Amino acid sequence: MNLQTQIKIVERLPSKVEEDLDALGAYDPMTDTIYLTKNGLENNTILHEVIHAATIQVLYKYLSGKAFHKDLTATQ
Repeated sequence: MNLQTQIKIVERLPSKVEEDLDALGAYDPMTDTIYLTKNGLENNTILHEVIHAATIQVLYKYLSGKAFHKDLTATQ
C-alpha cells in the first residue's frame, strides 16, 4: 500500500480534526496525518488510525479512477 502518512505526537488533538475530548487519536485526511496524544500511544489506537489512513487512500484511488487491478483484489 505504501502509506506516506505522517504521525505526530501532540499534547491535545487539533480542534479542527477531533472535537471529542475523550479521543486518543485522530486522522486528518486533508494533511494525511495521524495525531496521537501520549495516552493514545497504544497498539489499538495506532492501528485504528492507520486503518483510517489506509481506507481513505483505497477509496480515493477507487473513486478517482487511479486504482489499478494490481492494487485491489476482487473482494476489495
